[in-house]
Amino acid sequence: PHAEKEFYNGRDGYAILVGGSTDIAIEENIVEDCTMGIGVYASSRVRVMRNTVRGTQGRNSLRLERVADAWIEANELIDNGTPETFWAPGHRDIGIHVVRSDGVTVCDNVVVRSSSDGIAISGQIDGGGLTTGQSDWRGTCSDIEIRNNLLLDNMELGIWLTRCRDLRIHHNTVRTG
Repeated sequence: PHAEKEFYNGRDGYAILVGGSTDIAIEENIVEDCTMGIGVYASSRVRVMRNTVRGTQGRNSLRLERVADAWIEANELIDNGTPETFWAPGHRDIGIHVVRSDGVTVCDNVVVRSSSDGIAISGQIDGGGLTTGQSDWRGTCSDIEIRNNLLLDNMELGIWLTRCRDLRIHHNTVRTG
């Protein structure tokens, strides 16, 4: 790890987007005031660790879709989403969103004041995504562990789960806004 963190400030798309890859490490980045934060899709052996994501205005602060063997650890996601547009389609910003993935550990993260959920783990439930053009309702998430996360004052739920199996949720601190 570098002593000094990298800084990215943009307005369109993801600050960091990785797809169709293996053995990925996204570590110690600062993402501020971007449309979307960090996205990974159709990849395996993924590590997203010790990043700061603040002030995203789009839909995703940190999203993993169709990944296998992933570790999301010690990230800070603060003040993401625009609360005034909570009910507008596409403007609910989930802090950490894992979609249609297997073998994922989410631990030791801090998610504060997202305009939707702190952590969401789901099968395909929305129209489109990073890897599909339309909703197909078939995907699930499995073998997921959520532990030791601090989830404070998120606008909707602390932890939201749907279309999942083989879950372990423990030692989290949740206070909804």
